[in-house]
Amino acid sequence: MLDAGAVDPDFVRRTLDESTTSKWNITVASSRAEALESRPEDYDVVCVDCGTDIRSGFEVLDELGGDEGLAVPVVFLACERAEGASRQVVERGAKDLVVKDDTGRARLEPTLLQAVRGHREVQAIRSRNIHLERFAGVVAHEIKNSVGAALNALSAREMLQEDGTASTEDLEGLVSTAQQALDRATRTVDRLLDEASNGLSDAPATLGSHDVGGLVESVAREQRPAFESGGVDLVVEPADPDVEGWIDPDLMLQVLDNLLDNARRFTPDGGRTTIQAIRCGARVGVRVSDTGPGVPEDLRDSVFVGNAWDPAGKRGLGLGLWVAGQAAHRLDGQIRLEASSPEGGAAFVVEVPAADALSNYRSIPATGSSSGVVGTDLDSGAVA
Repeated sequence: MLDAGAVDPDFVRRTLDESTTSKWNITVASSRAEALESRPEDYDVVCVDCGTDIRSGFEVLDELGGDEGLAVPVVFLACERAEGASRQVVERGAKDLVVKDDTGRARLEPTLLQAVRGHREVQAIRSRNIHLERFAGVVAHEIKNSVGAALNALSAREMLQEDGTASTEDLEGLVSTAQQALDRATRTVDRLLDEASNGLSDAPATLGSHDVGGLVESVAREQRPAFESGGVDLVVEPADPDVEGWIDPDLMLQVLDNLLDNARRFTPDGGRTTIQAIRCGARVGVRVSDTGPGVPEDLRDSVFVGNAWDPAGKRGLGLGLWVAGQAAHRLDGQIRLEASSPEGGAAFVVEVPAADALSNYRSIPATGSSSGVVGTDLDSGAVA
């Protein structure tokens, strides 16, 4: 922000325009109101020209940062160097003070470059920390789902065995269901660790032709004990014809597991969740609908963000749907939230390529988003 009363209001622009080492993108705010409206947090560094009154610069700094302070580094500009001014500026949270004279002209760009470099390094660390927190959450979430399915199957087996009404085949089937859930948990963790070592961007999905209807039956069988313990009816509708998808079965199961888990948690006792494999033109889909409260209209765009909302004010929602969305994306698929459900609750549909619609069968690299690490290449900067 440039002080209109300053001796040299174009000092920053003229100095940086003469730079031969870096290309700077400069935004000039001629008033405090304009500076606040320009979202200074979107820039790499902010210059505050306080003219001859450093105290006015402090007021501007306070207004820009608000109660929490401005995360972007600030460099003060002054028309003259007052005694103790540099110390005061740093104590108030700014990076440095540059006087607009010949010496300051030589110092300006190195000072700004140092501020930008430090800012980008901090942003890179924050981005990495967010990535690690999200990764840890995904691992815990996926283990919880699979281990929970296994424990529910074993609990159901124990109750049936005590009643003495189940056949040996039924009891063995529940043990097999528990084993399959634990095996899938192991494969999920192994895959997530492989992806983490590859930066979550280069790990390929193992694609092939698989019966989506069979996967629906499998995930429903794993989750049925949890639905029954919650008093929710899980209905598997007959699959449409020709529902062979070109998919990685573990990733597809991850999608379906999270969609069913989400439906179960938000379907009340006595309600119903329905799942069905469907054909959607050149794609194969699975529709999961429930009789829960549905998704509020103003929150429909944020359900795949990750822990974005909680309609009951008590239960988290979002991480499972985010995981499902990322897995579907790696399958060259997508998940959509339908406008309405005949059951009155929410209805999600995941679509993936149909095996018979692909002319070139091949393994497609993962395309899910990655937080990455912000580089510190200073080929461009931004000054407000």
